[in-house]
Formats: sequence, C-alpha cells, structure tokens
Amino acid sequence: MPMSTLSLTCSCGQLRGRVENAPAGDYMVCMCEDCQTYAHWLGNAENWLDEAGGSAVFQTYPAAVNIEAGENHLACAQLSPSGPYRWYASCCRTPIGNTMRSRRAAFVGLSHSCLQSETGELTEAIGPLRGKLFGSHAVGPITGKAHAKVPISLMLRIFPKLAKDTLIGRAKPSPFFDASGDVSRTPTVLTKEERQGLLQDVRARRVA
Repeated sequence: MPMSTLSLTCSCGQLRGRVENAPAGDYMVCMCEDCQTYAHWLGNAENWLDEAGGSAVFQTYPAAVNIEAGENHLACAQLSPSGPYRWYASCCRTPIGNTMRSRRAAFVGLSHSCLQSETGELTEAIGPLRGKLFGSHAVGPITGKAHAKVPISLMLRIFPKLAKDTLIGRAKPSPFFDASGDVSRTPTVLTKEERQGLLQDVRARRVA
C-alpha cells in the first residue's frame, strides 16, 4: 500500500506539523448531524463543509501525526460528555481531526481542511474516496452516490485495520494523549442547550 507524507497546517499557519508514512486508502466524506453541528460551532462552517454539509476526512493512526509548531494552539471539544474528542486549532478554529476517547485506539480522522500533499494533489496522496456517509442528513445537492449510514462493506474495511494498528502500537506516540494515557487537552464540552441550538440550525438547512 502506498505511503504518504502530508503537511498539516491550520488556516492561519500558527499550528503546523506533518503526517508521515500514512497508508493511503481511507478517505471518506461524512454528512452526519454531529459533524455538521461541530462545524457550525467552530464558525465559518462554509469553509469546513461542502455544499451538501459533508466533512472530508482521512483516517489514519495517531503515531503518524507530528505537531512541529504551535502545539499550544491544539484544542479539544466534545459535543457531549460521551462523544468523541474533536480537535481543532484554537488560534483560527480550523478543524484538525477526531479521535476516540481511549488512547489505546489507533485511530484519528484528520480533516481535509488542514491537510496538503507534499508531492501533488491531496486526493492522489490519500487514495480514492471510499464513500459518502449519512446522505440522509445532507443539506444540499450531493455529487455522486451517498450511503444513508455507514455501509457494512466499509465497516469490514475499517475495523480490522483499526484492530491491527492498535495491536502493533500505532496509537502512540500521540499529540492527543499524554504519556499516562490522559487526553492532552481538557475538552470544552458543549452544553445540551448549545448543542440543541446548533442542531436545530443544521436541521433547518436540510434538503426536503
């Protein structure tokens, strides 16, 4: 499987790093309500979402991610206390990626908004689009085929790879968790009222 080296940069350039030796092939677009809600919480959602409300994500493992400058700007949020960790640059509120709440899981879904290929087009470096998910939550026209949820075929690809990467230790080192296994930043947890208000705005935009 081809390996890629990507630049990771927030919009204002204060947070910078690289994604090294990441295997290509786990690129997808998610249109779920949570991802849209998060983009609207960050602000400037039109910069982070496509016209259908989709977030383009490249899934890899945390050990591939190295923050080289501006690590103090790395921040964390949760839509609810039980939700995944959602990472962003506090300087300009650029989405960086999502992780599970356990350091043991060798998984991070990096936002296309912060990635660039060092050798050419980003889509060439990270591999083909594997699917557009949660098309029923779209807020605009969808280009190409979209799945209503996450298809079984995609789960059968993701979970064995996640299990393998976890077993061989690709969950660490990680900029998202410290050496003791605790999350490296105290998450900002949205209140129920904040989340519901943003969710109502997302649903009001939904395609009939």
